[in-house]
Amino acid sequence: MATSDELIQQLGEPYPSGLIWMFACTADRAEAASHFASHLPSGFETQVHDKAAVQQGSYLVVAKHADLATPQDVRVADAAFKQLALQSGLSYLGVDVVEAIDLQDLDEVMGWIEFESAPDRLTEFAALEFEPGEDVPWAFLIGAETIHDLHATAKRLHSVGYSDLELFEDVDEDGQVGLCIYVQGNGSAGDLRAECQKIERVVTATDAFPVGVQFYDRDDVGDVFGDDPDEGDERS
Repeated sequence: MATSDELIQQLGEPYPSGLIWMFACTADRAEAASHFASHLPSGFETQVHDKAAVQQGSYLVVAKHADLATPQDVRVADAAFKQLALQSGLSYLGVDVVEAIDLQDLDEVMGWIEFESAPDRLTEFAALEFEPGEDVPWAFLIGAETIHDLHATAKRLHSVGYSDLELFEDVDEDGQVGLCIYVQGNGSAGDLRAECQKIERVVTATDAFPVGVQFYDRDDVGDVFGDDPDEGDERS
């Protein structure tokens, strides 16, 4: 979280369109959080999260606003949120911003996301639909040039605790093979970033390479990409 002025400075003026602005505060009691959320001005879409990750036992209030066209609009919305939070005895945390996802672009929504971009995309999805601490499936697609490298990578992944793997041994149009790692994750971008870094270290040591990430389970991967989820199964 940051101040509105810090984010506006980072984005530059005029900032890009299609942004979702998120304002946050915490309350000690659920009743105070709900009362505060119900009294925010129009335009805010508010969620109250039980025992969020800010402080043990606290309640997180996140108010999202997608119709702030100018920096001045952001500053006004931030000031209104902050003033009401402080008047209500809540602890103001600050502001965050993410790009809205183009739901009409199927490749953007459903295709593989580069490892480096996946944590930011998770933040975008979390702003729209995930609860803090909610279980979110993570799928990591790994490529390899040869079957030998593929099997060596699978063996190495097993040795460091990744037990739910799906191998794709049929050569694709680029002459490569691959595997998918399935992990029960969450909505934390920081946790996903750490997982991406760990997996990248493991697979590059066996001459494989990271391809992409999605928030799919095994069945989802089969449904979206047309692969048989049982073919080449390497689950232990």
